[in-house]
Amino acid sequence: MGGYQRARAFALSLPGASEEPHFDMSSFRVNGKIFATVPPGEEYLHVFVDETEAEASVAEDPAAFAPLLWGKRPRGLRINLAAADDARLAELIEESWRRKAPKRLLAERDRERAPGSLSPPAEQSRAEQSGAEQSRAEQSRAEQSRAEQSRGAD
Repeated sequence: MGGYQRARAFALSLPGASEEPHFDMSSFRVNGKIFATVPPGEEYLHVFVDETEAEASVAEDPAAFAPLLWGKRPRGLRINLAAADDARLAELIEESWRRKAPKRLLAERDRERAPGSLSPPAEQSRAEQSGAEQSRAEQSRAEQSRAEQSRGAD
């Protein structure tokens, strides 16, 4: 799957996210507020992160990230989807979403899964459930072992 399709799928997996036209671009919104835009051609994604994050991203990988300016003022990042790492892309999309999302959706997201994964929620949930089941099984085995040791000491 291409970079745009993965970014789109991830953005739309965030609670309350929708996709709507914005002039000649596509936009991703939460609660009616834009958190990312896609210019025509679908080669880039614009995300609205703070200036410190934008500067750090550009310094980290100038082939993948460029400052997004509104006039002369930085407003976020222009991400080259072909060059950006998936995990970093997911992190930046989510950070932009978090800046616009209401508290109830932030809480829902935090309950839903760990941030920064481009995996669809159902896949992530299955992995989390499997890990939780494994932990419960290990805990049960440890309790059984303690019980057996306790009986043996009597």
